[in-house]
Amino acid sequence: MQLRIRPEVRVHRATKGSWFYCVLSDAATRKLLEFRGAGRRARHSKVEVQIGNTSWQTNLILDRNRGWLFVIKAEVRRAEVIEPGQRIAATIEFL
Repeated sequence: MQLRIRPEVRVHRATKGSWFYCVLSDAATRKLLEFRGAGRRARHSKVEVQIGNTSWQTNLILDRNRGWLFVIKAEVRRAEVIEPGQRIAATIEFL
């Protein structure tokens, strides 16, 4: 199953570096739960994400405060010129 989303890129600043991530909307979260099954309690789900011409395999991670999110690797940010606050077009394929 594929899902097309347009999330905002956020940044989490930490003492040992920062990481960029995107949070799934409520509608995208509902589709994820439909695909996975509502009863599953795993806090991650394997996916392939594509932004522009770059794709990579990662996990959607459930964060109690933010919801379901995926991290954008530095090489993807550089290749696609991604900045915090930017709204991106991403395709998520559930594996």
